[in-house]
Amino acid sequence: MQTEFSTQQKIATYASLFLVLIIDSMGIGLVMPLLGPLFISRHSALVAASLGLGMRDFLYGLTLASFCVAMFFGAPFLGDLSDHLGRKRVLLLCLFGTAFGLMVSAFGVNADSVVLLIFGRVIAGFMSGSVSMASAAIVDISSPASKTINLSLITFASCVGFTLGPLLAGVLVTPSFIKNFGYALPFWSAAILAFVNGLALCFTFRETFFPKAIQRLRLTRGVDIFISAFTNKHVRRLAIVYLLAEAGWALFFQFLPLYLMRTYNYDALYIAYTMSWMGLIFAISLLLLIRIATKYLSNSQLVFYGILATMGGILLLLIPNTLVMWLALIPSSIGGAFFYVALLALFSDSVGDDKQGWVMGVFAAVIAVSWSITGLISGLLGAIDVYVPIILAAMFLFLGAIFSVKIVKNITNVK
Repeated sequence: MQTEFSTQQKIATYASLFLVLIIDSMGIGLVMPLLGPLFISRHSALVAASLGLGMRDFLYGLTLASFCVAMFFGAPFLGDLSDHLGRKRVLLLCLFGTAFGLMVSAFGVNADSVVLLIFGRVIAGFMSGSVSMASAAIVDISSPASKTINLSLITFASCVGFTLGPLLAGVLVTPSFIKNFGYALPFWSAAILAFVNGLALCFTFRETFFPKAIQRLRLTRGVDIFISAFTNKHVRRLAIVYLLAEAGWALFFQFLPLYLMRTYNYDALYIAYTMSWMGLIFAISLLLLIRIATKYLSNSQLVFYGILATMGGILLLLIPNTLVMWLALIPSSIGGAFFYVALLALFSDSVGDDKQGWVMGVFAAVIAVSWSITGLISGLLGAIDVYVPIILAAMFLFLGAIFSVKIVKNITNVK
């Protein structure tokens, strides 16, 4: 059951969701540039200096995968839960749970404990449902004509936070800060942001969905939902395309810090700058370029051309040149933004209003599986050769583009 919103109420709801996603994404952006240096740098005390490169790569990949595996179980479960309890309650649970997980990881970094760091990432991963919840809430109050643009604005808000987060991390990892606090400071900062985000949500967000019935929930729901993505005739075709495309993007993005360290000797500060650059391009794409593109291209066409642009940009990284690398991130980021938003809208269009929480859970489950597998293998593949993950990521995207031609354009929306 949904509720009617006036124009002013919609604006207020959008604003509150933007605040949620900006701060939440800042928390993620604060952490991501640090994982590579924490595990790979010989100056890090987190892992023993005697550990070989292969083991360091494995621990790096395991830390990435632990977050995503937990998200695989948590995000679909929380998506269903929001259909039973409403969006606001579950959003609060996500934010405060994320804050706790980040605190555990901060303790792990302070104590030089890989186990605690990974345990904290598991907690944060399970609670990382804010993007799915915000997307479902936006769909609740969007018209069919405005859905794609509204979803792009939600993703834009995430990109703003992800642009600001690495920049803040770059400041926090400067020698003056590290001397007093170490690499744990960005984790503590992200935890505080998530907690403040939850407090702000209590006062700024109005519930968008009021369910009537409560059904039995299970933690293994993630497995069921992922399987249903490929057995449900309405989303199966989309799921195949998205699994391939997202696997390519996830492998590229998760390996990028190691690629930058080994190819250009970047430290945490310059990795943060690079990720902020990508976040900025994403933000521009979602604020401006997507509005232009949707006037001339359908969502299925945006998927196809977005995947091709991402693949082309990634292949340019095979040229070991700093300027080429920074330029290559432009088409790869624009393409990633386009196919993500277009597929998100197509997923949403494939089911009725009463299944929006479920389909967003499916969307998140596909993301989680893609990022779990590629996160675990990214470091190991990079230990073989720095270009192996780049080539494999492009291959995944190429397959996604092929399937999108035959599958996505034939989708029939279910109202």
